[in-house]
Amino acid sequence: MQPGGVIIVAAFLIFSFIFVVQIVIFEKNRRKYRKLLDEGYYFIENNLVWRRNYLRPVHANNIDFSDGTARIINPSLVLN
Repeated sequence: MQPGGVIIVAAFLIFSFIFVVQIVIFEKNRRKYRKLLDEGYYFIENNLVWRRNYLRPVHANNIDFSDGTARIINPSLVLN
């Protein structure tokens, strides 16, 4: 095998490994969020840095819907 072919195969294997790791992480997060939804959690959107949002789970007991809009009762109970 030519040295260039070895480099191409190595690059393909590295990119394939990274792709598989991303799929595994995505599935893990999807299952975690699905479990929290099934347990009755709501999600609020936090802006961590520019153009990146993060969903934080909030239990239904910590949300006040009395005035028609959702309001967090105790911000210290928001899960990280």
